Amino acid sequence: MITKKISCLALSLMLFTSIAGAEKKETVVAEVNGETITESALEKELGFQLGSTASQMSDEEKRQTRVHLLDKMIDRRLLSLAAAKAVAAPSEEELNGFIEQMYQSSGSKEAVLKELAERGVDEKELKDGAREDLKIMKYLEEVVFKDIKVSDEELEKFYKEKPEMFVKPEEVTARHILFKVAENAPEDEVKSVQEKAEKVLQEVKVAPDKFAEIATKNSDDSSKSKGGDLGYFTKEQMVKPFADASFALKPGEVSDLVRSQFGFHIIKSEGKRGGETVALAEVKDRLDLYLKRMKQKDYLATYLADLRKKSNVKVNLK
Repeated sequence: MITKKISCLALSLMLFTSIAGAEKKETVVAEVNGETITESALEKELGFQLGSTASQMSDEEKRQTRVHLLDKMIDRRLLSLAAAKAVAAPSEEELNGFIEQMYQSSGSKEAVLKELAERGVDEKELKDGAREDLKIMKYLEEVVFKDIKVSDEELEKFYKEKPEMFVKPEEVTARHILFKVAENAPEDEVKSVQEKAEKVLQEVKVAPDKFAEIATKNSDDSSKSKGGDLGYFTKEQMVKPFADASFALKPGEVSDLVRSQFGFHIIKSEGKRGGETVALAEVKDRLDLYLKRMKQKDYLATYLADLRKKSNVKVNLK
């Protein structure tokens, strides 16, 4: 199913621009309409993108990565030059808001700056890169992509051809009682815990309506404070033995003992939901955005190829 949060179009553009040395003469690896991209700028970008993984790459892998990164830096420079002629630069308020969103989505300002510093990027470079990002994004939305739309016919066609994307995931809600025992625990310890679990299981079988009360008294899991309530979960969210047993139960049923890596479980299914197809009307807005982004991504590749043909681009990378 298409989720509510559809990510922005992946443009494959570098966050940081090349910065030519003002006084020191540097090796130029590319020229874009009279502007240069230097070897040091490319190496900085390489270090930022790869981090510590660079040391694990072969010379040929590094060479191919440098070629790829330079190609993206050229694309970015072309878009930046085009944007400078067509749209206004972002205001300080827009820039600060954009950066603040970046900090929040990554945890905190301190965490972001720490990671950037480890990759050789300071706060000024972050701000310069974000300013250019905003300018390019504005240019793409207001100029390049302004006529890209998705028709109702396209929405309906995609919806009918990809039904699996619009099925709500199956979920169950359950309570459990956990009797902790390590996977590699001695046999006598496992047997002792299992015997205790069996006694509690019999108690549950006699009075399943008191499952929450019995879980609170006996469970070794933190969920015991809520009567063993785990809320709704999908199969992928739980370890396989637990998930398989939970989804096999009918609402109200109690499992036999289930052994997982955490120990023995007694599970009571409280209900199921999902598995049905979501109506087009419910996902129309998100689907429209999804398809529009896909169109934009395809169009951008064509647009950049055409922009290169009209521009003066020279690559000197060895």
